[in-house]
Amino acid sequence: MAFISEQDYPKGYGNKTYPVLANKISNLIKRVEPILTPEKLTSRYLKGIDLSQYNDDDLKDKINLAMSETEILIDVPLTPIKIKEKHPFDRELYRSFIHIMTNKGPIIQIDKLSIQSSNNKNIFEIPPDWIEAARFFQKQVNVIPLTVVGATGVSSGQPTGAAGLAFIAAMNGGINWVPSYWEVEYTIGVCAEEGQIPMVVNELVGVIAAIEILGNLGAQNINTSVSVSHDGISQSSSNPGPAVYQTRIGELTAKKEEHVKKIKKIFYNKYFVSNI
Repeated sequence: MAFISEQDYPKGYGNKTYPVLANKISNLIKRVEPILTPEKLTSRYLKGIDLSQYNDDDLKDKINLAMSETEILIDVPLTPIKIKEKHPFDRELYRSFIHIMTNKGPIIQIDKLSIQSSNNKNIFEIPPDWIEAARFFQKQVNVIPLTVVGATGVSSGQPTGAAGLAFIAAMNGGINWVPSYWEVEYTIGVCAEEGQIPMVVNELVGVIAAIEILGNLGAQNINTSVSVSHDGISQSSSNPGPAVYQTRIGELTAKKEEHVKKIKKIFYNKYFVSNI
């Protein structure tokens, strides 16, 4: 079989990463937007709060920290990144059209799928036309090297190749398991559009950043009471002190926990699935 060049990749399904499996979406509702800015953070979550101690650089730093925490909580990068990993040869999975479950997801595109030796030499590169991309949103990759002729015996009028069927029968020997056999290079992220993030994820970033800022501001409000006395006339007042923003922090924390659950469910990261 002839090797193919990497320029034939990447292979994607052509759908939107968010909403999952969406092919065409209406512009009547905004679903994705640019990464959160200090202005949006203030207007959405900190309106009416005295932020005189924070400049734009401080708010950007809080947003970056919140984005890092969000990636950990939902286990999905907020901007597209490329992953390279190896998977074993398993005879049962091989007979199920290879069936590789990647460690990370959702998959935006497969950049390369190949068989690599232990000294990182390329043995065979899987043609992108053979890769089934319909289950990328579930981190599932299959290789289906079947033409219409090979699968059904019915001609489609399109050029066909026997290489796929030969590949299916390539390992009918006694090998059942080979560690680190398949090498997969793929791109993952919450949105296929560079610089864009689903609004629900952006909201989680804003909530986390707002909780941190309100916590810092509350900790500086150390006085719980103030008393003024002059010529026998006195006046006193009390305030919540460090707990001044506690109610708002509680509301945002509840929203954060709910958003994490929903986002992990959307991107199929709520449960770990493997084979036995």
